[in-house]
Amino acid sequence: MNYSKYLSFNLSLEHQLLLQTAILSEKNCLKTWEKWLELVDIENLDSPSYYLLPLLYSNLVKYQVEPRLGGDGYMTRFKGVYRRNWYNNQLMLKQLELVLETLVNQGINPLILGDIALSSYYQDSQVKPIKTLDIFVDETNVFNAYNLLTKIGWQSKVTLSNNFINRYPKIGFWNENNQFLHLHWRIFGQSSVDSFPTISVKLDNISFKVNIFNTQEQLLYICSQIPLDYPHILPQWLADATIILNSEHSNLNWSQLTEKAQNQNLLIPLLNLFWQLKQVFSSSEYDNLLTNKLNISKFEKREYQLTKNQNIPLFGRFLSDYFNYLRVSKNPDNQPSLIGFAEYIQQRWNLDNLWQLPTQIAIRGTKKIGHILKLPS
Repeated sequence: MNYSKYLSFNLSLEHQLLLQTAILSEKNCLKTWEKWLELVDIENLDSPSYYLLPLLYSNLVKYQVEPRLGGDGYMTRFKGVYRRNWYNNQLMLKQLELVLETLVNQGINPLILGDIALSSYYQDSQVKPIKTLDIFVDETNVFNAYNLLTKIGWQSKVTLSNNFINRYPKIGFWNENNQFLHLHWRIFGQSSVDSFPTISVKLDNISFKVNIFNTQEQLLYICSQIPLDYPHILPQWLADATIILNSEHSNLNWSQLTEKAQNQNLLIPLLNLFWQLKQVFSSSEYDNLLTNKLNISKFEKREYQLTKNQNIPLFGRFLSDYFNYLRVSKNPDNQPSLIGFAEYIQQRWNLDNLWQLPTQIAIRGTKKIGHILKLPS
């Protein structure tokens, strides 16, 4: 089946070479390393490239690159980034252990998501930067978990309410060290930890095992992060997906993966993820997925067509927000609700009441038009 209209490739040559150097085996790694050095300014790397430097350093050390290519100065710098990342990760893991002990002692058994869960798939878990802590609890435990987190020093800008829980799938916290945590209670429309197949893993510096998603759910979790205006896929997601597929934890079932992607309206981002993996790593491993007859839902097709429409720039952001609202709110079968969407935007924009929405829409619309016309906003 031809999915070409849903697929496009957005990675720069620099990002492709960086991914290849950070992941490939010795022979190919050395070739792409030389090409990458010719194209980039090490002093001015972009954020996606900098994010992958610990993984790059680990792979270069593995194959002893610096003596052969004279990259000693670069390696010293990359080593500094690796060590700084290791230190920051240790601080985050220390906080996670405190959070988990607090919750488990009160009978709440969370599921670990995000950066920390993904890091467990890497042979060297310290190459994956941990930017936030992400935990998922049963919806029935949300208020209790919220209060417990508050007691141990985590703060939120939002006062939790039933209305908020219905409109949103998670809430953000930060602590005095400016570390961030997301408390999730709904993923892929599910609100129970027991809804997902999981595996038990041991994390660095955590004295007990924790539960994380299995292979299918981890890949779909990556897909759920991909913005609606496809296919802006970050290099780090391709690195994560590759590591997951090659990990000792991997137990991928292609039919289960595609079936779940269809059910969760994540088939287009999944196809884009594997299409870009195929382009970067020149692999035929994903051809079956990309050529099988898959049923992209009407919801996904409509979402894709509207959010990609460049003729409606002023309302495009609202369309993206609306489809996101349908995805994440407690809204059975994605049935539209204008009042529910208005309340969703109200809470997202941190407004006191709905009557402020028209004014805010006018202000933001004016800024948008000014940006489009390249006028001062």
